[in-house]
Amino acid sequence: IWTARPDGGLDYYNKAWFDYTGLTLAQTENWGWGTVLHPDDLQPCIERWTHSFTAGEDYQIEYRFKRGADGVYRWFLGRASARRNEKGEIVQWVGTCTDIDDQKRAQAGLELRVLQRTAELASTNETLRESNEKFHQLADNITDVFWIRSPDMSEVHYVSPAYERIWGRPVESLY
Repeated sequence: IWTARPDGGLDYYNKAWFDYTGLTLAQTENWGWGTVLHPDDLQPCIERWTHSFTAGEDYQIEYRFKRGADGVYRWFLGRASARRNEKGEIVQWVGTCTDIDDQKRAQAGLELRVLQRTAELASTNETLRESNEKFHQLADNITDVFWIRSPDMSEVHYVSPAYERIWGRPVESLY
């Protein structure tokens, strides 16, 4: 949990922040917290936070913070809302950083599995298409009549073109 002045300057962090980052209050002041933010997330974070406190809009972002104990980055959901006085003026920002790393990793794992399954299905579909093509090449060129019916014999699924040559009737008449 953290708070900030109306101008966006952070002025309080709870103990969990210091325990996680290993920073002191002095190290965290004046955008010092940026040292534990992942380099790829720093500029978007600054831009979004600056927009929020200048426009008076709620703040929400996903970013990675480095854990002080081992230097590992974990994903967090940052949120803040303005507290306003009776005139509607911002008097303080109250924010939270919630660890969402497990959810992000689980989501990434699911997305990877979806991509893998999609690739497998595409490969299977291609194999089926090729197999179907080969079947039709064989079936359309065979000189004997053959057909494929449903297991209960109620429907004709396929009749070879040789039927027309041998019986002199259109294949469509059987369907």
